[in-house]
Amino acid sequence: KPEGAEELAQAWLSSPQPEVVHRAAILAGAWKIESTRDALTRLVTSAETPPSVREGAVQGLTRLGGIASRDFFDRLFREQASLRSLAVQGLADVGPQLAATRAVEFLSQAQTATEAVPVIEAFLRTKQLPGVLAKALADKTIPESVAVEAIRMVSSRGVSCCMTNEIWQRKCSSLNGPIPLPNTISESISFWKMSVKESTLWGSNGFMKNFISNRNTTEDWKPCWRCFPDGE
Repeated sequence: KPEGAEELAQAWLSSPQPEVVHRAAILAGAWKIESTRDALTRLVTSAETPPSVREGAVQGLTRLGGIASRDFFDRLFREQASLRSLAVQGLADVGPQLAATRAVEFLSQAQTATEAVPVIEAFLRTKQLPGVLAKALADKTIPESVAVEAIRMVSSRGVSCCMTNEIWQRKCSSLNGPIPLPNTISESISFWKMSVKESTLWGSNGFMKNFISNRNTTEDWKPCWRCFPDGE
């Protein structure tokens, strides 16, 4: 960090220009300037803070790291409903296990796929995080629209897991209660182990069957149908 970094960061955080404060918040964390922690937490919680500045403050706190940041984000999740998504995003960097627990709470109550996107995205940033969330989602039920969006996001990363015969050969033999999606050979696709209700997942009108049938079907997709009791 440059000489006089603490003074610079403190001055920039007081700037009337949102773009300057946004950048200063990130730098304060990157430079590990602990004296800016209170200012950053105020930026996150204040109703007057512009969204871009709040996001910068979250990044700053994750870069500062430590138990203080983890506890702050967890408290934010519990106490400020409107900032729960941001809280999970911050926790993903400083307390992955706790973040996964809070993410399950958030996703299970999500009203739309759109509001779930930032939380899902937070767990797709590294190779390790998807597995952490997958474990927390085991035997849990989340809304259909959220599950579909998660699958779309995973597949958009260029991982053609539906077309991998080995994956879909692992058909769920038990159709009792919530069914986790099959494990994959890719660490990142362990995220697929989220659960939805049996009828939603595997039924003749289940979202997984619709997900597959609505894509550009090729011969490579045929093994997928073996996963469905009423498929080919």
